[in-house]
Amino acid sequence: MKMDRQQRLEFRPRRRGIAVVIVLALLSITLAMSYAMMRTQMSAAQIERNLHRAGSARHAALSGLAIGVRKMHAANWQGVGVSVNGSLSDNESYIVTYETGDAKLTAADPDWGEYPYRVTVRAIGIAFDPLDTTYKSEYVTEAVVQLVRKRRTDNPAHFTTSQAYTTYLWGTQANRIEMPISLNGPTHIQGELQLCQSMPVATRPFYGLIDELAIYDYDIGGLSLLLMALAGNSSNSSLYYQMNALGPRHWWRFNESSSTAATVAAQAGGRTGTYGGGTLPGVVVSGSNRATFFDGENGYVDLGKFELPSSGRFSIIAWIAPLNGDADNDQGRIISKSTGIDASDHTFMLGLDNGDSNPRLRARLHRSNYTYTYTASGGTLSFSQWACVALTFDGYQYRFYKNGILISTHGIGGSPVNNPAASVWIGDNPPGSPRTRYLGDLLSMKNAGRGDYRPLTGDIRLNQSTNSNANWLCLSRLLGLTVNYSNFSVTTPTEITAAASAYQLYPGGKSYSVPAIAGNISNRNYAPDMLDNPLGVLRINGNTTLGDSVTIDGMCITPGDGVDLTFRGDNVQVRATTLPALVGESSVWQLPAIYGRDDVLIDDADVTIDGAVIVGDRFEIEAGADETRCVLTGMLHAQRATVATRNSWDYHYSDWESQLSQFVNATGGDADDYFPQWLDDERGLDLNKNLSVSPPAETKSYYWPDLSQPIYVADPGDEGLVWEYIRRSENGPS
Repeated sequence: MKMDRQQRLEFRPRRRGIAVVIVLALLSITLAMSYAMMRTQMSAAQIERNLHRAGSARHAALSGLAIGVRKMHAANWQGVGVSVNGSLSDNESYIVTYETGDAKLTAADPDWGEYPYRVTVRAIGIAFDPLDTTYKSEYVTEAVVQLVRKRRTDNPAHFTTSQAYTTYLWGTQANRIEMPISLNGPTHIQGELQLCQSMPVATRPFYGLIDELAIYDYDIGGLSLLLMALAGNSSNSSLYYQMNALGPRHWWRFNESSSTAATVAAQAGGRTGTYGGGTLPGVVVSGSNRATFFDGENGYVDLGKFELPSSGRFSIIAWIAPLNGDADNDQGRIISKSTGIDASDHTFMLGLDNGDSNPRLRARLHRSNYTYTYTASGGTLSFSQWACVALTFDGYQYRFYKNGILISTHGIGGSPVNNPAASVWIGDNPPGSPRTRYLGDLLSMKNAGRGDYRPLTGDIRLNQSTNSNANWLCLSRLLGLTVNYSNFSVTTPTEITAAASAYQLYPGGKSYSVPAIAGNISNRNYAPDMLDNPLGVLRINGNTTLGDSVTIDGMCITPGDGVDLTFRGDNVQVRATTLPALVGESSVWQLPAIYGRDDVLIDDADVTIDGAVIVGDRFEIEAGADETRCVLTGMLHAQRATVATRNSWDYHYSDWESQLSQFVNATGGDADDYFPQWLDDERGLDLNKNLSVSPPAETKSYYWPDLSQPIYVADPGDEGLVWEYIRRSENGPS
């Protein structure tokens, strides 16, 4: 029975619960798959919106970049540092920024000099999701553009004119130029030129006009001289007939028609004279009659060496018109045979005594062991009036005549004395003044191929209103230069604006601060910095001295009156900045090396300047050591200039006459003996070009920098500045 109960036990199946689990699992999977499908559909839509927004941001960036670059071409572009904002739609906008330079350029690149003329334009495009503005995309793109330089700010008109000259001295003050100096290239001198004044001008040259001069080998009587004077007042032909009829031994008519004539023809005697120094032939007297002007400083005619008649009797007759205004010309020579200035150096002489401003005839004659000197006791000559003057000697008596009238007689003893070594000059006393001989021999040395050491070597434009005829003739005849001698009106430069503390290269460009220096500067190098000072401008604040081992590549500016720049050291170099060329420009343009309102002084220095020096007042090489060296290759533009003497030259200040006499005694003083070379060899007065101003080997143009304005500006044919693309890049989403 127990087993029966056990057999009756029944077990329920468990499959029904598992099925429920399976169903629930299937439902979960279905729901998950449905949710995943929904998420996938939502992500795809968001991605599509994101892509659209990113494209909009890129579109905004590229559009902004194009707009930003286009604005740079407009006249109203605000420049670097000023951003440009704009919207393309409700959801698209841009921000454009400008930054000077190009990040990919380095100092090693050949285009490094273009760095300050490049601008990096950076555009950020911004786009918002139109359905949800909390979603935003940004895109960055940039371009590097470079200024197309088509025009600079114009130079002042006066500076455009003055650039035709290597040295341009525009002020009316005196310009003292001492030896040794070499001013090369064309030169304009508005003020008085005081050339080589440390060698004093002697008081013996004749100042005025000489028409006829004749020597006869007998003493002509008073009646014949009166008839000659009357004939001269009648006509040129009558005078010729009267003088010729008396049988001159030597006769010079001074009838050359050309003002550049080199010689004076001999009407009688066959002895042609050579014009020297300050002489101007061809001066019209009347009709076809001509005369020669003697400047009272350097003018003479060299007649060579000859003697008076051996009999001791002679007559010297001349037509002269002395001029007034030369207070230093006390004893002008009409004709003289001499070897020096002392009485004993003379063989014979006829001249004037202007000591009391009432010129009278004066004569010297060497007889036996004595030189007789007499001044006429009457017969005062009138300035600017013609007179026929004569000195006759019958072996016993001097006789002075004026216009055929006997005015003074003086007894003389002894016998004639000859001097084969002495030359005969008209208009001065051989061998001339030290200054005349020195400057004239510099031209002779140049013509003989011995080097050109003249103080000026180029064409000259000389203002007549401030310079005497003597200055003109010194340059033209004594130094052999081409001189434009006339009255010139020049513009006083008022545009020296050197007070700038900052500058711009172009409108809207970066403003560069100008570094300042002052005091005593030594052992320093200054150069342009493409990041902060691309022109290399240095501002001189207060009086500044450049000492040893200073190199400046750039432009020194002195901002105000009373601020001087002094060079006082060895190995000082200043080199000007070359400006980048304009489109299609082949010439080289430079900023000045020095651009100042007041003085530039060279004081016992060794300085080399490559570029223009623009000085508002005075450029001066001060007196000092022989070793002083200042070589300026470029342009000197100053109100006035002074080149003072070297120490070794000052040593002989009071004995130049003695030095000339010693030279003549040592060499003979002939045409092929050179006083400058003798002073170099025997006295250590070097012929050198340590002090010089010269044009550059390659022609350059110079820019007058008004630093209150940009240097490069828009061309009138353009709306604004013009830029060219260097490159463009897209940096993508930011």
